[in-house]
Amino acid sequence: MGGTNNARPSYISDTESFSSANCPELSFVEPDDELDSFLLNLIFEISKSSESGTNYDYVQPLISRAIHLVSDLRKIFDIKIEGTINDLFENKNLVIIQLAKVNSGTREIIPSLLTQLIFEHASFDKDGKVESITSIVIDEAHNILGYDPDKNDLIHDNTLRVFEKVIKEGRKYGVYLYVASQRPSDISDTITSQIHNYFIHKLVNPRDLEKIRKSVSFLGESNFSMITALGQGECIISGPSLMMPQFVSIDELQSENKPQSDDVKLFGSDGIFAKYDTKKEM
Repeated sequence: MGGTNNARPSYISDTESFSSANCPELSFVEPDDELDSFLLNLIFEISKSSESGTNYDYVQPLISRAIHLVSDLRKIFDIKIEGTINDLFENKNLVIIQLAKVNSGTREIIPSLLTQLIFEHASFDKDGKVESITSIVIDEAHNILGYDPDKNDLIHDNTLRVFEKVIKEGRKYGVYLYVASQRPSDISDTITSQIHNYFIHKLVNPRDLEKIRKSVSFLGESNFSMITALGQGECIISGPSLMMPQFVSIDELQSENKPQSDDVKLFGSDGIFAKYDTKKEM
């Protein structure tokens, strides 16, 4: 901002300068909300860049992108939480973050952001030993850990870098990564190459089977041939934690404890197509 009075500053470079600027016709209150404060400071930085000769049309899209990002973050987080990463999770032993209804960009930003915070705030005692173990489980992992060399996406590339760093270095900090996916062939090779133990359920897609064959070196041919024939609740556990691959069958949970993950029933008296049974109508 330019000024005609010599007593005034010729330029205000940031929000803090308002308090000391001799501009009685202006009043300014810094927003209490951290995200609003972030947006305001971002606009200041863009204005400063424009004053320095940066093409405004080049940096202006940052504002709309930031506004959309802040709007998405408000749907998920209470931004006023203060303290450590444990305070963010309210010191709970188990936290489930559901991102099914957010847009694709936020679905990648949130997991990578939280994982980065967890990784950076690993807890050590005075002797430098890990005080606690943190396990990060990613369901439907192919949605955020997939790799496409022809796709140029900075957000996705950053997400991959965060999780690749965690899976390569996390063990010495007490941070472990668990990946669950129905499409292992879509997951980054760097991720799958660092996985030690596998719980392999039924797979029939040739690309997925080939990925398992290349990734699980200690899986014998006889065990590999069983993968396409596994039923519900059955899997093969393989990895250095076991002397040899093991076939496992898990009993079904009681109905009151089961998650809502059953397949839609199509046929039978209680199937979805029962109401279209023309024989009953005749």
